[in-house]
Amino acid sequence: MAAYSLTTGGTIYDSKGNETIFPYGGFAFPVLDSGSYIVRVAESVYHDYPIPPEKSLEDINALPNGPFNLDEQGSRALAFDVPGITFRMDIPLDPKDNSVLLTKTANKSTAGVGELVSYNIQ
Repeated sequence: MAAYSLTTGGTIYDSKGNETIFPYGGFAFPVLDSGSYIVRVAESVYHDYPIPPEKSLEDINALPNGPFNLDEQGSRALAFDVPGITFRMDIPLDPKDNSVLLTKTANKSTAGVGELVSYNIQ
């Protein structure tokens, strides 16, 4: 098997100069030869990979952002076949903890004593 390396997110340009902006986690291979591939995700303190065997793809597809482009082999870090030059597959990554990230914004950057400041928490 050939080895490829990529970083998710960022901007790419095709041979015609068309721009594609990928969100964090998004990526594309321009062309793949037919064959067998394995997607390996580097270990991280932030996520677990691959999908545990006791989780079914049907349960994952039922999550609020689903359905996803899951492959029984490839999404589980197992070898999968690419029959042509393109494929589409989601790689689910579960966070290692249940921490909640909150963002707080205010309607003003400074305030005097007794002045009302409205906050928005997301």
